[in-house]
Amino acid sequence: MGNFKLIEGREPAEAIAQAFVAARQAGNALTDYPGELPGTLEEAYGIQERAIALFGDRIAGWKVGKIPAPLDATYGTNRLTGPIFADSVVTAANGIPQRVPARTFTATHALSVAPGNVLGMASVVEWLELNGFQRASTVRESGEYAVRGGILDLFPPGLDLPVRFDYFGDSVESIKTFDPQTQRSELSMSKLDLVPVAEFQLITETIRRFRTGYVSQFGAAGPDDLLYEAVSEGRRYPGMEHWLPLFHDGMDTLFDYLPDTPVALEALADDAIEQRFAQIEDYYEARAEALKEGVTPAYKPMPPDKLYLGDAEWKERLGELAVAKLNPFDVPPAPLTPDATGHPGPRPLP
Repeated sequence: MGNFKLIEGREPAEAIAQAFVAARQAGNALTDYPGELPGTLEEAYGIQERAIALFGDRIAGWKVGKIPAPLDATYGTNRLTGPIFADSVVTAANGIPQRVPARTFTATHALSVAPGNVLGMASVVEWLELNGFQRASTVRESGEYAVRGGILDLFPPGLDLPVRFDYFGDSVESIKTFDPQTQRSELSMSKLDLVPVAEFQLITETIRRFRTGYVSQFGAAGPDDLLYEAVSEGRRYPGMEHWLPLFHDGMDTLFDYLPDTPVALEALADDAIEQRFAQIEDYYEARAEALKEGVTPAYKPMPPDKLYLGDAEWKERLGELAVAKLNPFDVPPAPLTPDATGHPGPRPLP
């Protein structure tokens, strides 16, 4: 039965969900499943959904895990999706200072699809094209999609496997993950939330915003400005994400996506961040100097503060949060000094 027993007087599924949540909150490992195994995949997802609701933390994304034999035969699949909670997000010194599209952009342009939805394939394909997915003959890489009769395959960012929509007319009959090598369907999904692959859309509003901001930042564009020409014509241009702020009204950071989330810094994090800030400044100065010297094709660099947090803002944002600094060495005992040593452990929630 493991570390937890079923709670008397409650439904078994509720008790199992409570056990998973208690294990996660205590940081303990479950040696066995805390109750009778679900008879179907739908029952397993029902327990997971209840555990998520009881735990109450924000979900930052989703992962796909493997169901071992012989349970894979029982459930008819060898894959299971599970949540990645906000308190489990790990980032690196290169990524955390970077500015990203505002949360409202992702929320506004997300698309939620579930079996039974009446949502024509043409509408989904239009959404995919607008949000940066690339059409392919066979889906193998993240960000690709393919159409084959009444089947729409796509590889959403953040998932380990691509997904297949099986249509009957304009109705989504089923959503399943599939193996890109064998093309065999695997995990049935009760719902799929899609987010854009691209960090901006090339529509009239964003093109106008880019053109105005580009001229304001760099002056009038010449006839040989390939970036300005491509965006003006509604075409994507290699590396155009380097001018991402010009497509948006405002930018956020990881701190904005995960407000009030405690931060744990690895022992050498301060040095790594300082090196990253110096690297950003060096890259900008080198590109600015090349532009002055007339190097072609011309690369007009955005000022670092438009694309990244600066040192002062980084320290200010950290100062607003609970921060723990990890130390690889034993710390002499002192009053009220907690041991923040990291310890490996399994994922309690399904």
